[in-house]
Parts: sequence; C-alpha cells; structure tokens
Amino acid sequence: MIFYLNTVDQDFNIEWVDQDEIYQQADIVTIHTPLTPQTKNMVKKEQLLCMKEDAIIINTARGGIINEQDLYEVMQSGHLSGAAIDVFDFEPYYGKLREIKRCILTAHMGSMSVDCRTRMEIEATEEAVRFLTSQPLEGVVPEEEYAVQREGL
Repeated sequence: MIFYLNTVDQDFNIEWVDQDEIYQQADIVTIHTPLTPQTKNMVKKEQLLCMKEDAIIINTARGGIINEQDLYEVMQSGHLSGAAIDVFDFEPYYGKLREIKRCILTAHMGSMSVDCRTRMEIEATEEAVRFLTSQPLEGVVPEEEYAVQREGL
C-alpha cells in the first residue's frame, strides 16, 4: 500500500509540528536521523530541559546527536524519568551516564540479530561482486557522508 503525505495525515490523524513542540509535548522522544554536521549535538541541554520532567529519550540512531555530557547533567539534576542510549560518541562507552540508574545503556546492538547480520553480509558480498564485475553499485555512499568523516563527526 502506498501512502501519500496528505492521505497519511488524514488516515492517521497526524499533526505536523516543529521540534520545539515535540520536545515540550512528547512523553517519549526517539531519535531516527543520520549524524551530519546539522544533527551533531542536535539534542543539547536546552532541548532536554524543554522536555517534560517525566519524559523519556531514546537514541538508537547515531552517537553525537544527543550531547552526552548535557544528558548526564540533566538526568543528574533529576529531570527526565529515563533514557535509553545504544550509540555513543566513542564506543565502547565508559562515560558518566553509567552512574545514572534510570539510563539504560546498550552496546550498539541494533544490528546484532542473526537475520540482520546475515543480510548485511549478503548485501556486502553482492556489492563487491558488482564492483568487481564493473556493474553499477547499489549502495554508493552519499558524498555528504565523506564530509562528515572529514570533519571528524
């Protein structure tokens, strides 16, 4: 089934709002964005303190999107009822968030299932075969990803 934006809005009663309103109104905020120069430290102390005191934040996207030091300070102050973080600036993670009992930290486990790893291996092998046989590549890395790496994000 194909949904068009206006159909999705109507069918699921979706209201589009800006980020500030999401931080202020949501009970749970989950991060689903790549790490780019625009998203580096996208969630800082200012955004965390705008969230409800009993809200929860989850990041399984990329480390560096939530400022880890700011998250620690906000949670240490008692603000936010919880956080679940699966990605970090540096892994393995040895930072201060380990001190916060209501902060669940996992070791970048999003792709650890057997099915996911198997699919990744198959796709990588198929791409290598395409490269070696001069076929067009399907998984070309976008140019902006190289810029992220050059900038050390």
